[in-house]
Amino acid sequence: MSNLTAEDLYSLEEYAKIRGDFRAKVMAHKQDRKIHIGDNATLYFEDRLTMQYQIQEMLRIERIFEPEGIADELAAYNPLIPDGSNWKATLMVEYPDMEERGQGVDTGRGPGEGLCNCRRGFGARGRNQDFVGSFPTLRAYAGNGPCPEGGCGPVGRH
Repeated sequence: MSNLTAEDLYSLEEYAKIRGDFRAKVMAHKQDRKIHIGDNATLYFEDRLTMQYQIQEMLRIERIFEPEGIADELAAYNPLIPDGSNWKATLMVEYPDMEERGQGVDTGRGPGEGLCNCRRGFGARGRNQDFVGSFPTLRAYAGNGPCPEGGCGPVGRH
């Protein structure tokens, strides 16, 4: 799959007009791209369409319209588009109770060893009072210790 460019994205005005239909299309598309892992986690396998939706939503929420800001979002989310030789997934850690959510995400309870949160320049998005937490990139590896990719460690310890 090819990376997204600024030309692939809707302007804020265009997106406001089509958002409802586009969101419905993406949500239907995502239904066949998820795997539940226990009671509190879901893997969503990403592709070009799901990343376009994510970028469009970030541009809308943050009211980003300047070329530099758009380029930053593309740089953050394009690495989550599979390149044809791999799968990329977002891990959603879902705790409805705020106290339990804080304990589960902060201590790494749940996913456990062997998973790392390779942020590689991503912000700590998805961790607030109203939403579930997400780890923008997730890589699985065998064994304990640091991630072989370097620069990160087990989930919940960053």
